Amino acid sequence: MKLFIKHLLLLILLSTQSFGFSNNPPVANAGPDITTTTNTYIVISGSATDGDGDSLTYKWENSSGQVLATSKSFVYPTNNTGTYTLTFIATDPEGDYDTDKMSITINLPYGGTADGVCYDSPTTSDRKTTTPINSIDNTLENVIVYFDTSSLISIFGGGPIDDCSVDNGAKSVNCEEDSSGNSIGPVSMFNNEGWTFSLGDVSENQDRSISTYDDRFGFGFFDFINSFFSITGAIQATYEKNGYLYKGEIKACAPPPSKEVEVTTNLRDFTIRNPLETRNIKGNIQVIGNTVLCVKKNGSCYNYKGNSSNANLNLQYIDTDGDQYTYNSSQAKLELPAESTIVWAGFYSQGYLKGLNKSQSISKANEPTRLSHPVFGTLSLTPDNLDLYPNDNNGYTYSTFTDVPALVGLTETDLNGWITGANIKSYIGTDRSGLGNFGAWTFVVIYENESETLKNISIFDGYRRVAKNRGFSSVEIPITDFLTPSNGDVKSTISVFAGEGDKNIGGDKFYVDNISLNGNNAFNSATSGFDANPDYINNQGIDIQNYNIGTDGDQTHPQIIQNDQTSAVIKLTSSQDTYFPSMVGFTTELYIPRVCYYIDTIVGARGNKIFDDGEFIEDIESNTEYTFNFWISNMKKEETDTELEAAKFVQIYLNMQDFDYTSNSSSIYNLGTSGYQDMSDSYNFDNNYSKAANDLGEYISNNSTWRVGYGANTQQGGILNVASGFNDTPNIVKVKINGQITTSIDAQTLDLLDYLEVSASFKTDTITIDPNNALRIEQCQDLNTSATLGQNGLYNAVQTNFTYSKDPINDGTVVDPKNYLKTQVVNKPFTLAILSLDRSDEETLVYSTKDVNVSIIATPSWTGDTNTDAQLCHNAVPLDTEQVVLLNGLQQINATFNSQVATKNASIKIKYSESSSACSRDVFAIRPDRFILTAPAGQDIELLTSARNYNLSLDAVQFNTTTPVTTYNVPNVNNTVFDINQSLRKPDGSIDNSMNGTVSFLATQFNIINGSALNAVGLNFDDVGNVIIQLVDKTWAQIDIANNDTTADCSPTGAYVCGDINATFIPANFLLNAVTLHNNNNGNFTYISNDLSMSAHIQLTATAVNDNGNPTRNFTQNDWENPVDITMNLAAVAGMTSHQDDVNQTRNLNFQNGVLMIPWNEAQGFKQMMFNFQRANDAVRNPLMVRGTDVNVTASSVYTSSTGTPPITVTGSSLADQNTTFVYGRTNAPRQMFQANIGTVPISYESYCFGAGCDKTMLPGGVNSTTTNDPRWFVNNGHDPMISGNTGVVNQRSGAGLVTNPAGVTDALGLTTVPLIYNGASFPYKTTMQNNASTWLIYNQYNAGAGVNEFEVEFTNANTTWAGQHETNSTTATTAAQRTNRRAMW
Repeated sequence: MKLFIKHLLLLILLSTQSFGFSNNPPVANAGPDITTTTNTYIVISGSATDGDGDSLTYKWENSSGQVLATSKSFVYPTNNTGTYTLTFIATDPEGDYDTDKMSITINLPYGGTADGVCYDSPTTSDRKTTTPINSIDNTLENVIVYFDTSSLISIFGGGPIDDCSVDNGAKSVNCEEDSSGNSIGPVSMFNNEGWTFSLGDVSENQDRSISTYDDRFGFGFFDFINSFFSITGAIQATYEKNGYLYKGEIKACAPPPSKEVEVTTNLRDFTIRNPLETRNIKGNIQVIGNTVLCVKKNGSCYNYKGNSSNANLNLQYIDTDGDQYTYNSSQAKLELPAESTIVWAGFYSQGYLKGLNKSQSISKANEPTRLSHPVFGTLSLTPDNLDLYPNDNNGYTYSTFTDVPALVGLTETDLNGWITGANIKSYIGTDRSGLGNFGAWTFVVIYENESETLKNISIFDGYRRVAKNRGFSSVEIPITDFLTPSNGDVKSTISVFAGEGDKNIGGDKFYVDNISLNGNNAFNSATSGFDANPDYINNQGIDIQNYNIGTDGDQTHPQIIQNDQTSAVIKLTSSQDTYFPSMVGFTTELYIPRVCYYIDTIVGARGNKIFDDGEFIEDIESNTEYTFNFWISNMKKEETDTELEAAKFVQIYLNMQDFDYTSNSSSIYNLGTSGYQDMSDSYNFDNNYSKAANDLGEYISNNSTWRVGYGANTQQGGILNVASGFNDTPNIVKVKINGQITTSIDAQTLDLLDYLEVSASFKTDTITIDPNNALRIEQCQDLNTSATLGQNGLYNAVQTNFTYSKDPINDGTVVDPKNYLKTQVVNKPFTLAILSLDRSDEETLVYSTKDVNVSIIATPSWTGDTNTDAQLCHNAVPLDTEQVVLLNGLQQINATFNSQVATKNASIKIKYSESSSACSRDVFAIRPDRFILTAPAGQDIELLTSARNYNLSLDAVQFNTTTPVTTYNVPNVNNTVFDINQSLRKPDGSIDNSMNGTVSFLATQFNIINGSALNAVGLNFDDVGNVIIQLVDKTWAQIDIANNDTTADCSPTGAYVCGDINATFIPANFLLNAVTLHNNNNGNFTYISNDLSMSAHIQLTATAVNDNGNPTRNFTQNDWENPVDITMNLAAVAGMTSHQDDVNQTRNLNFQNGVLMIPWNEAQGFKQMMFNFQRANDAVRNPLMVRGTDVNVTASSVYTSSTGTPPITVTGSSLADQNTTFVYGRTNAPRQMFQANIGTVPISYESYCFGAGCDKTMLPGGVNSTTTNDPRWFVNNGHDPMISGNTGVVNQRSGAGLVTNPAGVTDALGLTTVPLIYNGASFPYKTTMQNNASTWLIYNQYNAGAGVNEFEVEFTNANTTWAGQHETNSTTATTAAQRTNRRAMW
């Protein structure tokens, strides 16, 4: 079936296209036009047809294209008048459419005939006819006046009217000729021709006018029609009132009721004129006016400056308006400030009616004067008061007053500009009576203006004569019932209108309270305080004067009117002139109270201020009780504001909305009391006062009343004097109440003014603010009453990775491990978890959307009281910048901190409202990262002296910097506060704490201030070597050590503050002890020798000591022994050159525990200390002694540093003890003769001593020493050839070597025997033998270069022997030959 329908539709489509069928668009019909009135029910209905029978859619649009409905019919609103065009649109499915339009005219419903307006008698001037139109009802809207001129047109053929205007404006303004016949206006009125005048809105008693111009016939239109026709029915009007249209003929206005003029034919005392309601207002007065007489020249007025009085001048009328209906006129300019409204107006005139009797004068003076302005038109003014005074028999002077109520309610836009006073009754020409002609007017307005200050305004009028005649020369005018402020400056003005004061006649004076104004010619025909036209120097007998007379400190004017003054006396005197005062205007700026309130503080239950200094300083919490502290005062807001007046009977009303007041929580500190006094909440409705005695307030249904000020009691408020400011506490009332604000659950912020509204009632002498219409009062100073709502909750901070659902409460002072907070390091970021906890159990983690402020604080001194501790937490000042953490619906969120402050006891503060904070359940310490120790200034850390006291510098620094932590302060540091640790290092860098030495603090304590101790850390080390010195503060983070939540060590996360320095200590010096001199082999002599193997020796003990003189036991080989150089210094010996062998520092000397012993017979040559003198083989030397005091031995060791500082040499020296004897030695063999070929030669060891320098005591054998073959040489019987040197090899100097020593030698003390064998055959045989003795035993006086000693031997046989005497004096054997073959010298 579906397939069949599909094929059928396709066939229809194809057939339609094949045969060219087209669509028929719809035809729309919007229906007839409609005329109706406002506020009626009207249905708009359209229709449409379609030739194809298609279903149509409909739409109505207005002229702007806005869719009003999508149906054929709809209800159209008729709220506003006017004609509206609607378009009806019908559309078929193919999109073809048709439109049709209709209009709706909406008029106001008919309200009746136009009886609310009327016309006054027309006036004609210079071809212009003016007809006043008046409203006799309240304000009428859209007033339109029509003149029907069709009958005139039919007579005159085109009509006599050429143009028109409204309110004396230029032609063709707000009016037009209309010839549309019956269609003129909203109703059918005219047959053919007419004129339409649009007056707009017209207020009651407001004069409007319409004018027509007849330029064709030269006469007034209304003059004509009044003469020939009745204008009845010719003037019609329409206007709107209260949503209805009124139309029809308007009638002539009823004539005004006859006015009874109060006439005084003598002088009249001054009384106040202006109504009571205009006397104390925010506003002011303006007094303007002008003369109407002038001196003319060539027919024109001019500014007469001559000296003649007006009695001698031909005075003529001034006429500034050019109006044929005025015979005199002059102008003055009214200039009211913006936004001013007239509340009272009065018109005064004065003049002289010459030659008229009393009744004539009354009649003349009662003729209307005119007051004109371009906007409000012209007012005809008949006097309300007329005062006459006879000028002898020559006529009367007069004064008039006219109330001008028609101007009340007009604004400055209606009145500002030139005001014209006209038809002022006066006499022209020259008056010879001596008085002089005068005539003038004064216009006085009182206006209200909210931008002005409050003033007391009093207009007094009367009529007095002041003249030189007796009884008139001094006239006093009492002015009473005005007001001045009770305090502050008095700003008062006085305005005076007087007639006939001559410019050129002096002697008239003006006093207020006996203080003169304006000198000796007070009334001199002058005006002041406004612009005038004409503006003459001499106003010919008229004065309008304005003066400042208040006591306000302005010395440019007299200081007259005082505070609290209500009356004054005007005294007018004259000694020549005659003048007539008739009006005095008096104004004084009044001060009104400025009763105001101020919220001093809002305080939470824990005493925490959440509002202070004019703004919220913390969040406020809903449904939380607070104390609200109010101030009530009467004070200026700004110093430059207007002065204030005291307020009386002051009552304050606090209206509370969504504020849960705490019953009986109100108290007041009223003026004149000594403290707060409770206010009950009860009230006696029967007697309208509080039930409790002396109760100054009550609370009734969300409203609290406070009676405040001096003298307040149970029934009425007291006086609030003016306070000079917030420091003027004797004039500030303080009230406090308790309560809580209730907000919606989702509220985030609030404004306090939405919950608390403060009003006041009070009185002054000028105003009354009734309790039933209390005035909402201002804040004394602007308050910022907007607050953020805090979230009631609880928070804690713990270590990260908190995986528990509950955070347990600590058990008293024992911190649960889940709450542990570990020791942290300054400037090292660390992260904690911020937990959101359920306030009900304070343990369960809950989700929170709150953003909280977290910070580190110094932990307060907790009291154990929950509220007190909560306030201490909240008031704690952050040690670092607060950061905002948003939980974002989580139970916990991580927050990273980085403290720049070190503290022994820190907490995390979580501020969750401006009034509430939570502190972490655990506390923790924040320590410096480490100590940095540095050597004292000028000291090298590698070259410190053992046991010497040093003051190192210490800096406790931040993490990863060398910047001191300025908040780390530790006083009186010693070994009970800091630990001092040491690690002793061997030279290879390994630690060996078995070595000797101890690092110690000095006895003097030191202080760490702002993280540093400069040259203050006193310590020493009593041995030598490299030591790592470590200082440890174990107490700073004691709070974490006690909790066992932080490791007690020097690790990066440990609780200790640690720091070390690598220092090397060296000996202070060397002590040399037992320094003794020893002869060679410790004998009693030493041969002078070039060879130090024959030398004197030094024995000593060298000790490396510290600064205390104690051995440095680490100064040991393989530990900290340093190469030592031990040198000697010998005193000079005449003729001798010493030479020596010192200990050099090329190698260690094997100190043991700091001590080195070098014996005289030291076996190790590098440690031997030897010395001798240079010796020549050919130059002998007497024995010499070297004393120990002639030898100074010095030990020294040079220490260098890797820092590049200069090396330090550690030294020690000592003089030697004992003496050494040096002798010049040789070997000596006397000449020998042997009678065989074998013989033994004795070689002796001898020391030289001869002459004056010979001291035989120094010889090894002493004075008993013997010689051999030379008396200068003494046998050294102490010579041990095994030790002291030997003869060496003995051989024949030259020859064939016939003499030999085959058997060697035989040594004995002091002697060596040498057996010789002659191997030759020939006798006698004489030869020279030589022996290469030790170098210090070689002597050859003839050969300095000799290397051997020589001696002679001779071998003979028996026959050749010789005889002689032996030393023993025995006689030789007689067997010898008998001849002599040798001679001997004896």
